[in-house]
Amino acid sequence: MIRWIISSSIMLFHIATYSQISSLTSSPYSMYGLGSTNFENTGITNSLGYSGVALPSEFELNSLNPASLASIPQNSFFFDIGLKLQNTSNESSRSSSKERAFGFSNFSLGFPLNTKSAVALSLIPYSNVGYIFDDIRGKVAGSEEQYTSAIIGSGGLNKFCLSYARKIGNKLRLGSEVAFNFGNVSQQENISFSNSLTRLDEVSHYEGFQISFGAQYDLRKNIIVGTSIKLPNYLKASKDRTLLNVTDNGTTILEDESNLFMRNFKLPLDITIGGRFVFKNFIINTDYRQIFWSKTELTDNVGTYTDNSIFSIGTEYRKKFRSNANKSKLLRLRSGFTFNSGNLEIKDYKIATSAFTIGAGIPIGSLNSNLNISYSYGTTGQVTNTLIREIQHKITINFSFEDLWFIKRKYD
Repeated sequence: MIRWIISSSIMLFHIATYSQISSLTSSPYSMYGLGSTNFENTGITNSLGYSGVALPSEFELNSLNPASLASIPQNSFFFDIGLKLQNTSNESSRSSSKERAFGFSNFSLGFPLNTKSAVALSLIPYSNVGYIFDDIRGKVAGSEEQYTSAIIGSGGLNKFCLSYARKIGNKLRLGSEVAFNFGNVSQQENISFSNSLTRLDEVSHYEGFQISFGAQYDLRKNIIVGTSIKLPNYLKASKDRTLLNVTDNGTTILEDESNLFMRNFKLPLDITIGGRFVFKNFIINTDYRQIFWSKTELTDNVGTYTDNSIFSIGTEYRKKFRSNANKSKLLRLRSGFTFNSGNLEIKDYKIATSAFTIGAGIPIGSLNSNLNISYSYGTTGQVTNTLIREIQHKITINFSFEDLWFIKRKYD
């Protein structure tokens, strides 16, 4: 088993390397901080308004709370991999544009160690960067010479997690998680003058750990409450910079430096509380999340970091039916809503996001294997003289598989 876990970890890092090649977003707001925070997760939560801190992992993995892993059935092995397609329309007071992004959204696996504990490995994008600002015009200070500028940003951070959970009695589940955040954020600026081109390439490198704890408690048979706490920590940061000047006579390297000093990026305290309520075949999940960005004392050239409040609610309806093999299956129909107050304030405006989600968990194969499909319609920001309104259409497809380990054969 140890060799298998090591092999899976290596595969996760290969997927992370590939995922850094193309951005998973096309948002102008991703130029701030570490980029746009990723909220997509394992397939079961994406269509529930991204809620699920009190959702147990009894049928498939839930990576929003490490404590949920203690609900994985004995001898079961869960595996979840997802893809995301995002179409974004940007509207400003002067123009509009459309962009599309595609990539992997998560890779997770989990299994019990014994009747009381379980572990999981997962790789999930932490943030995404993808923006283009072109045809920026201005005058050189002290002269009448004009220039045009284009700025392109890409990259993002990934989160590799090792989670552990344990049952305490029949009602309480506790969990902990160690996450290693790593990745690069690239920005290229091309400044064109009448007879030359200046190009500035900057690549910022980030890496660091963050520790989380979680709990779930069965208040009643049909009510579960849960919480997740991510402790604050720092990401070590450095920067590589290259400055080029291109003329008809050739290219001149003006600056080429590596590992330049950058102030470490502080990750904030992040607390989520929520509940899960079951009414026969109908389930409601609710989450409230508070991220204390103001305590990090981080600054940005154009905005101020503020505390971030996120409210999410999701509903699921389960319908039993008989398959061709005359086995009972569960079709899960889901919907949800989320409101994110945003963590950046620009000229007294907070960059808020709201989104509606719908989806389904369609049983495939045997056991608790499902094809989870979700669609999200969301908006970010607003149209003012300086701000942009985004309209986002997202589709996520997750393959969630269950396998059974160490089951003795009844017949040879």
